[in-house]
Amino acid sequence: MNHNTAGQLRIFPSTGDLTADNKLFTNSYIVGGGWTTSSYPRIITGDFNGDGRTDIMNHNTAGQLRIFPSTGDLTADNKLFTNSYIVGGGWTTSSYPRIITGDFNGDGRTDIMNHNTAGQLRIFPSTGDLTADNKLFTNSYIVGGGWTTSSYPRIITGDFNGDGRTDIMNHNTAGQLRIFPSTGDLTADNKLFTNSYIVGGGWTTSAFPRIITGDFNGDGRTDIMNHNTAGQLRIFPSTGDLTADNKLFTNSYIVGGGWTISSFPRLF
Repeated sequence: MNHNTAGQLRIFPSTGDLTADNKLFTNSYIVGGGWTTSSYPRIITGDFNGDGRTDIMNHNTAGQLRIFPSTGDLTADNKLFTNSYIVGGGWTTSSYPRIITGDFNGDGRTDIMNHNTAGQLRIFPSTGDLTADNKLFTNSYIVGGGWTTSSYPRIITGDFNGDGRTDIMNHNTAGQLRIFPSTGDLTADNKLFTNSYIVGGGWTTSAFPRIITGDFNGDGRTDIMNHNTAGQLRIFPSTGDLTADNKLFTNSYIVGGGWTISSFPRLF
């Protein structure tokens, strides 16, 4: 989906055909308009109702969250998102510098986590109910504290141990990586992340301007890739072992070079 300066959203459905150039995206459809960056500083995606389709959520300058559930219909313009529902309010960028998504309890639905200026993490598990306003997120739980942006410049998510639940990793100013595996327990405060493990060190933002995640080898676990200032890409495949420090990433492999920020401003 692209998003132009006028705020128009246009989706290019995949054909699945990667046998030659320009076969993967052959059609496109308008699915929204007026979503300017000045009016909507954040656009967030996820399968919030657990129906297997990706929905979108916009976040306006007043901090209101509104979700547009996907109908799955990409046969013509403006058929994909036909309804919308308010699911939160007061989440201003000044009060909540980060909004993080993931399936933290492993129920197949995307949950959201806000991160306030004091560094508190609070998760709102999805009920899956998008039939009316304010039914999707009805409870919330504190799951961490002290994660200020000044102390932890990065918070990264992924299913690092392959158990079907989203874990979180913080990255401090010294470049240490620490993962908090999800227990799946969202019944009360501070039950979701009860243990943590160091999984790397020296990954400072000055030395490694980017950290990228993905299941690069297809084993169901999230791997990480660092990108240094020389443009070298190095992948650390996950072993799935989160029983002690420094067991999750034990090997690494160079997978690319010359991808400098000046030449390649984005990596996905």
